[in-house]
Amino acid sequence: MWPPRTVLVVGAALAGVALTACQWLVGIGALDETSPVAPPPSAIADGGDAAEPFISDADTEAEAAPSCRLGFAVCAGTCVAIGNDPKHCGGCGHDCLGAECLAGECEPELVAPDSKGGAVYVRGDEIFYRVDEDLVTSRLVARNLTTRAVRDVCDLGSYFTMHPLPGTEWLVTDNTFGSSPARARVRVVDGATGVTVRTLYSGLVNPNVRTAVAHGDDVYVATRADVLHVKLAGGPVSVIRAIPATEGLGATQAIHASAAAVYFGIEDTNGLHEIARTAGAMSRRVDEAPRQKSASAGYIDTRPGFVRWLIGDELRDTPLDGGVSAVYTLPLATPHGPIGGGSKLFVADDQFGNSKTSRVLRIDLETREVLVLASRQDPYGQLAVDDRYVYMPRYANFGGGVFRVAR
Repeated sequence: MWPPRTVLVVGAALAGVALTACQWLVGIGALDETSPVAPPPSAIADGGDAAEPFISDADTEAEAAPSCRLGFAVCAGTCVAIGNDPKHCGGCGHDCLGAECLAGECEPELVAPDSKGGAVYVRGDEIFYRVDEDLVTSRLVARNLTTRAVRDVCDLGSYFTMHPLPGTEWLVTDNTFGSSPARARVRVVDGATGVTVRTLYSGLVNPNVRTAVAHGDDVYVATRADVLHVKLAGGPVSVIRAIPATEGLGATQAIHASAAAVYFGIEDTNGLHEIARTAGAMSRRVDEAPRQKSASAGYIDTRPGFVRWLIGDELRDTPLDGGVSAVYTLPLATPHGPIGGGSKLFVADDQFGNSKTSRVLRIDLETREVLVLASRQDPYGQLAVDDRYVYMPRYANFGGGVFRVAR
């Protein structure tokens, strides 16, 4: 069992490439593609055996300064009580930004008590989330994190997602189960004015829309039946990959577009699929996790030469030249809402599967060091991050507010 309220250091193992699919209905990560992160050589064991565990700087320093008492760590040459030091909470340099540090974790702060949905998005000094008790139709609002002022943005259906576009615009997906007939929608919405700039897709809610991503002038939409393509300026909608019921439950919310290809998972399968961004291209399965890891691809991102994806408790780096994937096992049970932020990955995790015991983890994608940011919480949904905080929406009974904790 991974110890709570502490810094965890994760080892790595080399896995062979097979082929099939699996995902979890969570979110889309967008890491900075300008700084490639290759698998650390020490993370890959020869012959597929378990590698030696990663040793953090704090561990090295602690060995060099054995005079520190239990519960202390060496930070910048000084023994620090990481269990309650708000400048080094849980690990060296983890600043709680004014919050208390208790048992190695910064205390989460409630920032949006009126949130009724399981997702939150952030841009600048505002967070965007769903309000109202009605699970069918609702409103998207924006809350200023400095003044706490709330303003309406637009109407909103169920199971919404948002993808940032240039300026103040967003790509918004939702499903209007309360309309007649029920519709699945993909819209470009100006987050500053609340104006719907254009509707890119509107179809019957069955199959419903899972999410959409944009890359350049192209938009790719994941539905319960297929992967669609439409231009950002509008126009014809085409199916680039149909997903029959015999293959799975449709595309997952983990979909990623690079300059060359689109990557997606298929719900309740355990493979990663790729389709080139050229007319008439056929998809191919580029990686497969073991069936016992089946939980659906919850996060996908590309780096030069490989694609990184999270499935269950495995973070997999898959070479695009057909080589063997590097596999890192993480302390996850039922991951939710993973999102990238720079060189870090943030994940909410139900430790016992759909329980009321949830944690939020920060995973360093270079060192594989894991820091528990929050634990013993109600379940959280789709996370959001800025350069200072992780925003965590509670989704129990589609309510409970949005909290934040120093990242």
